[in-house]
Amino acid sequence: MKEQDFQIRVIRFLSGEMSAVESEHLLKAISESAEKQKFFEEYQEIWEKAEIQSPIPEVDLPEQWQQFENQAFVEEPAPRVIPIWSRQIFKIAAMMAIIVSTILAWSIMTKAPIDSMEMVMHETSVQVQEIALPDGSKVWLNQGSKVEYASNFQPRTIHLTGEAIFEVRHLSSDETFTVETDVTKVTVLGTVFMVNSGLESKGATVFVKEGKVAFEALDKKENVEILTAGQQAVYNVNLHSVSRIENPSSNLFNWRTGSFSFNDSPLAEILPALESYFGVKFNIANPDLLSCTYNSEFSNMNIEEMLEELSFGLNLEIHQKQPGVYVVDGIPCK
Repeated sequence: MKEQDFQIRVIRFLSGEMSAVESEHLLKAISESAEKQKFFEEYQEIWEKAEIQSPIPEVDLPEQWQQFENQAFVEEPAPRVIPIWSRQIFKIAAMMAIIVSTILAWSIMTKAPIDSMEMVMHETSVQVQEIALPDGSKVWLNQGSKVEYASNFQPRTIHLTGEAIFEVRHLSSDETFTVETDVTKVTVLGTVFMVNSGLESKGATVFVKEGKVAFEALDKKENVEILTAGQQAVYNVNLHSVSRIENPSSNLFNWRTGSFSFNDSPLAEILPALESYFGVKFNIANPDLLSCTYNSEFSNMNIEEMLEELSFGLNLEIHQKQPGVYVVDGIPCK
């Protein structure tokens, strides 16, 4: 319901001009919105204090204001003394004052509802956290990440800082679900996907596991990538553009599942994945080793177990130099 239409309906309701069906629809709309409820109560209070009893017709505000100016500033000889609130001109002025004040109030309430709405925030430090959203959707929040949304979750919009996996519940109303970072927006109806807001680069990446999403830059909305299952895209902060990534990694969800799958994966891809998941650092003694490829799957193993299998499979020498720092050496693969 548009703002002005809603205001006129309230006026007609308070003046007794509405039919029973129209009144029922209006009261239903008011009961479903806290902003409309507040607006209606304030308007009703103003109406009662003004004590305007005659029905108020739909008016052309610019025309009525012009009539008010024409009449208000014309000197009339020997005017009769009439109680001020019984004069039609002041009824119009009072009505216009009410309308103007309520338009301003309604504008403030509708233009910045999120600013006045209580916000909910979830933030992680070193543990992955699973969050149940008000609409039944789920979020897995990676370490050092944060999500914020309005307490009533209307609209279904989340602001993400860091990395998270979303499992979105599809609603019968087809209400969209939006994830915003500082520079990008992802819009979906029902799917499973991951967003990384790129804390260091200030960019963002999106990977879709199920369903379909629209990925776009907030400052360049004509550049939109539609991604389906198995597809990934990245936002380049320098070019202000979104582009797809060919052959995305199969281990993007490992921080939640604890499982790794390497299929002819080079060591240059394997080691960064382990660094990210376990919070360790690898120093490569021989850079030629990074081209060595490996085939294996790991599930719920600790770092020492994984490095032992990796050392055996690629004939590497991996030893811990200091807590959390490993040196990788060996003979390059042929």
